[in-house]
Amino acid sequence: MPSFRSIVARALIAAGMFYFMLSLIFKEKPGSALIQTVLLTGIMLPLYMLLDRMIYKKKMKRWEAQRGVKS
Repeated sequence: MPSFRSIVARALIAAGMFYFMLSLIFKEKPGSALIQTVLLTGIMLPLYMLLDRMIYKKKMKRWEAQRGVKS
């Protein structure tokens, strides 16, 4: 099962890249870029959790099919 720790780590890495893009490439003010980054991170966490669960369930079904396990 995917861990919350790995999901948070992935979201924080993406948030850092997003902040970098906003502040340096798109020339946003640091405060504005920080607010947008926090909002994006708040949206990304549940989406990452959903995505990881979907991938995990798919892998488990495939593994069970290979092993011949009946649920």
